This record gives sequence, C-alpha cells and structure tokens, in this order.
Amino acid sequence: MTSIATKTKTSSTNKHVAEEAFLIEHSGELPEVAYYNSIYYLCEDKDGPTLTLSEEELLPLKEAVIKQYLKIIKRDLTPSNKGKRIYRGIGRARVNWNRLLNFTKKFDLDISNAKKVIKQQLLNFLENEINELSSGKKVTLNISKEDLLDFLKSLDITGETIEHVEKSLYPVLK
Repeated sequence: MTSIATKTKTSSTNKHVAEEAFLIEHSGELPEVAYYNSIYYLCEDKDGPTLTLSEEELLPLKEAVIKQYLKIIKRDLTPSNKGKRIYRGIGRARVNWNRLLNFTKKFDLDISNAKKVIKQQLLNFLENEINELSSGKKVTLNISKEDLLDFLKSLDITGETIEHVEKSLYPVLK
C-alpha cells in the first residue's frame, strides 16, 4: 500500500519535473544546457526542491531536450523561414542534429522516428534549393560540401540521392 506521503512526494516531483520540461522546451538554442540547469535546480540548488530523481523521472526532461532540438532543426530546414530573423540555415541544422545525436547517445535514447522526420525535412529543403537554383534564383548554403555530405550520411541518405544533391547544388557548395 502506498502512503499518502509517498503519493504527495510523487505528485510534487512530477509537478517540478513538468515545469522544468516546459522550460527546456522553450529554452531556445541550447536545450541541453537547459537540461543540466534543470537537474541542478531540481536536485542540488539550495533554492530548489532538492529532489532525488530516478531515471524514469528524468525521462520527461530528456524528451523535452529532444523536442526542442527537433523544433530548432526543423526551423532551420524550412525554406519559408529563409530571410527571417529566426533562420540560421542548413549549417546550423547540421550542428544541432549532431548535438542531438550526441545527447541521445549519452543516454541510449531511441530517436529513429525523429531521424525519419529530419531526413524528410532535409530532403525537402534541398529539393527546394535545387528548384530555386535551376529557376535562376540566388541560393546560399551556409554549409561546406563535406559537412553537407556528412549530414546526409548521418540521416542514412546515400547513393543516387547524394549524387543528385551534389551535382545539382555544386555551384553553391563551398
């Protein structure tokens, strides 16, 4: 039988973790930094609740990091964002994808569904760039050829697709 004190602690813990997950999801460019700040606040900060969190209780915070990274990667792979202040470009999307991969490897988290989403987003973005270039519009990519190929391969994009991208975007790749 669970005691009332245990239920209250769990409810309180869940509330604190949910609040911190919300903050991580709205943390801006560095969700992993927000994650570690949240853990410090929740577990060690004298002004925080000084909780001892299990792996299960940490999961919402880790999921919030993944959501935030996906949000900013998608933002930078959305052609309609080009020219807006929020847009950082494909080079930044690659950097954040690598940060997300490193974060999830640390904790052995599965992001296979997220990988599919980013893969499709990148392919759509590149097809848009190819179409703009072939219609005579100016295209600027803030990524080197080597880094673009690395990004494509990290998303399991290979073979003819890489050849097509390389050939079509050759004039604007550094």
